[in-house]
Amino acid sequence: MKNSIKLDNNFSISQQVTHGVTLRYSILTDRISEKTGKLVTQKDQWYYPTLKTALKAYLDKATVPAQDVVDILKRIGEVEIKIDNICEKLK
Repeated sequence: MKNSIKLDNNFSISQQVTHGVTLRYSILTDRISEKTGKLVTQKDQWYYPTLKTALKAYLDKATVPAQDVVDILKRIGEVEIKIDNICEKLK
């Protein structure tokens, strides 16, 4: 996994040479920067030792704004499909 793989509109994942796998989050906010006058992009990243732990973390983070159990189950199903697609790309 040399390149970044987009998991959804806000998350991507990539393998790092020195520290395993990086999960990245990026979202355009409605806040305007005083310096540039442009909308601010909120960014964060987390490091994990394996792809499996990074994908589990993604699942936890991606289901946070869920409205109810049905929404969480729907999101888990979507993530499982994405994981299958990632595994196919890595073959």
